[in-house]
Amino acid sequence: GEAGVARAISLLHAEIDRDLALLGIRSLKEITPDLVRKY
Repeated sequence: GEAGVARAISLLHAEIDRDLALLGIRSLKEITPDLVRKY
């Protein structure tokens, strides 16, 4: 239900914040093309 979706979004948000912090990125403006993997 709605609570489950809200929880999933919360978990994804926390994961993205943690990953960006581990990369030393403080804002989205700091993400450059060399940091994005292309397949």
